[in-house]
Amino acid sequence: MKKKGFSLIELVVVMAVMGVLMALVLPSITRSRAAARDGKRKADLESARAALEVYRGDQPVPAYPVATGNPPRASGVVGGYLPSWPTDPLTNRNYRYVQTGSGSGYALCALLETETGVTTVNCNGAGNCGGSVVCNYEVTN
Repeated sequence: MKKKGFSLIELVVVMAVMGVLMALVLPSITRSRAAARDGKRKADLESARAALEVYRGDQPVPAYPVATGNPPRASGVVGGYLPSWPTDPLTNRNYRYVQTGSGSGYALCALLETETGVTTVNCNGAGNCGGSVVCNYEVTN
């Protein structure tokens, strides 16, 4: 009479195959999640850029807003032009905003995870993107 079920060897083989598959899939999932966060960062900076351009166009004397707060944000843009200032998907990083040329320009900066070999940017002297991490993506007017 045969007993139904799996032998110990069959179970070990199945677990080994599952382990190999997980080892192959996990890095690609991690890269995909990082790329998705980078896409959000770029979209956030483009939304902020659009709001800054509309803000400048609405001013009697065209100028970009001053930077306030820590991390620096564009004062006067939140509310009327943006529902809220965008935040980085990772909590230990920030977006930086710097007004340049006494209101004639600006720089928005972020740290992208998937960009390797990219020259770091100092966001027009504003510093880092959180902790000691220097930004590597910049949007200017």
